[in-house]
Amino acid sequence: MSGTRAARRRSPSLIACALIALAPYAAAQPADDQRLDAYVREALRSNPVMDAGMQALLASDLEARATRARRLPALGLEARYTRATGGRTIDFPAGQLFNPIHETLNRLLEERGEPAMFPTDLRDIEEPLLRPREQETKLTLRAPLYAPEIGAAIAARAAATDAARAGLEVTARTLVREVKRAYFGAARADAAEGILEASRDLLAEDLRIAKVMEREGTATHDRVLRARAEMLAVEQRLDAARAGTRQARRQLARLLGRDDAAGLVLPEAEPDGTPAPAPADPGPDAEADTVSSRPELARLDAAIAGAEAQVDAGQARRLPELSLAADYGIQGADYAVDSSDDSFGTVSLVLRW
Repeated sequence: MSGTRAARRRSPSLIACALIALAPYAAAQPADDQRLDAYVREALRSNPVMDAGMQALLASDLEARATRARRLPALGLEARYTRATGGRTIDFPAGQLFNPIHETLNRLLEERGEPAMFPTDLRDIEEPLLRPREQETKLTLRAPLYAPEIGAAIAARAAATDAARAGLEVTARTLVREVKRAYFGAARADAAEGILEASRDLLAEDLRIAKVMEREGTATHDRVLRARAEMLAVEQRLDAARAGTRQARRQLARLLGRDDAAGLVLPEAEPDGTPAPAPADPGPDAEADTVSSRPELARLDAAIAGAEAQVDAGQARRLPELSLAADYGIQGADYAVDSSDDSFGTVSLVLRW
């Protein structure tokens, strides 16, 4: 979770761009239906599929940035301090070579009456390959000069980001359509329930009148039975309508990410009892009236471009790569720059094939 939050902090521009891209889907309703507009926005914020798509888009964008960064020069600092004991040594038998020679020279000098001048107690030299103390501190610069594989990899990552963005648009379009369908479906079910309740009240009054007429002798008993049968039929339909209304409300609540459908507010019915008509939707479907603007096809095009870029990257691996490598620093037994000047610098052209 902390990695995801850090990634969001590192890339706020991507989140803003994604929200701007989804704004047409969230604000697809006219101004007279702010409630549906709020439900659409709530669904876009709380839907787990949308959140997963946003995270996939964010990850793809970060990977594309990392790939583009491979083209830039890299400057780094490297420091090393070493304490060494033992190890291999360079042996030079100085005593074994020069002591006999010096003895011979001294004897010749003594025969001539001159004092001995050459030492005869020289020891063999044993020099370790590793110094007891050693440090090396340097600045390193690495810069690619010719790297065709990096360009192909950048194109592949850009195509993957476009595919993730188009996939997010497809998910948003589908979610908005389902929310609208559930919203107006629940409104129709609620209005139908109201109509049946009104019909039941009318039939109950008709049954009462039929009973009064039967008592007064102006109607037969069959009219009472017929009125009772009609009211029972309406009550049966009313029970089914109530179950349908509950199911429609639960479906809308599920799309909104809610556990309880009690707080949902649906459009009110017209005065004649008919449900409020769904407003014309000039949303994403109206904007995508041409085949070329469909996000589904945009996602396919991005996938094709990504596959072609992968092929180009495979072919680019056969080409040579040329890069620049430069180092500058100090080395020696201690951290000091004195008259001996322990600083060094190297510049190299590196060819890899």
